Amino acid sequence: MLVFGLLSLVFDYLTFAALLLLLHANSAQFRTGWFMESVISASMIVLVIRTRQSILTSKPGKYLLMATIAIVIVTLLIPYTPLAGLLGFQPLPIEFFLVLAAIVGLKGRQLMMIYIDLERNKNEINLSFHWGNIHTRNASLDVDY
Repeated sequence: MLVFGLLSLVFDYLTFAALLLLLHANSAQFRTGWFMESVISASMIVLVIRTRQSILTSKPGKYLLMATIAIVIVTLLIPYTPLAGLLGFQPLPIEFFLVLAAIVGLKGRQLMMIYIDLERNKNEINLSFHWGNIHTRNASLDVDY
């Protein structure tokens, strides 16, 4: 789980940078975007780590999938409800959704690739990012299953 924590840290900083530097979010937009990315990412992580196979080859159970979809829908709707004012949220412009969707999608892809690597190699993991030339190969880890 150390690897997942490090990956989450990288994507947390990426989300911070995107919200503040790219989208120039005010505090309510930042809070809303951060909430959405965090909840949707956590839901996605459950789908990735629920099996020892790729999420593409092993479909989640009907109830898990329905619960995950419901969580995502509620998360996306909260900024448009009266609850938003209590939480300090506000509706986001479409650019925010596009950027946050790209971050969540990239994070999901990386999680899936790392999880598959963990399962293949058990105690050795390929920490390379699977889209570029940054490679740290075979970092030995003691992983409890």
